[in-house]
Amino acid sequence: PKGSTSTDGSNRSSFNAFFYTLVSTDTQEMFYSSKRQQYLIDQGYTFKICTNLSETAEMEDQINNYSHSKPEDDRDLLRKVLTSDLEMEREQRAEDNAIRKK
Repeated sequence: PKGSTSTDGSNRSSFNAFFYTLVSTDTQEMFYSSKRQQYLIDQGYTFKICTNLSETAEMEDQINNYSHSKPEDDRDLLRKVLTSDLEMEREQRAEDNAIRKK
């Protein structure tokens, strides 16, 4: 993160800026990623490359006993989300139809 603090007497407050990007290996996106890294360096930002996110997430799941640490739990959650979207769509359609009938 790039921080800025005021030393000239103005009332500017300090801040942190964060930029996240996800890049798959062996893709054209890697070329653009290297350009972004150079831009960040030129602008005075620092950056960190994380190459083992899934392993880190799995380890955090086990350490903290997260409720969705198993693939089955993930699928159940996804099913619930998709189902709720369908219910919301039905409700929205019913509401739209009621408005059109007026």
